[in-house]
Amino acid sequence: MKELKTSAEVGGMGHSVKRKEDARFIRGKGNYTDDVVLPGMLHMDIVRSPYAYAKIKSINTDKAMAIPGVHAVITVKGLKG
Repeated sequence: MKELKTSAEVGGMGHSVKRKEDARFIRGKGNYTDDVVLPGMLHMDIVRSPYAYAKIKSINTDKAMAIPGVHAVITVKGLKG
């Protein structure tokens, strides 16, 4: 019968795994998705009701659209499907 290796020999669950990226992040040199900047890139924010079971009766997007730099305000009514 073939002899099986222990989890320590294989380096399986419950054992430390050396990661290549750790040193970079510890020194403050790691890259995060927020560090990516592309030409014409936009950012978004998702705003949800602070009330768990509230029914939203209406959403007025006029003030948000009046803010310089805002390109769109999307609500569930504006989505297809």
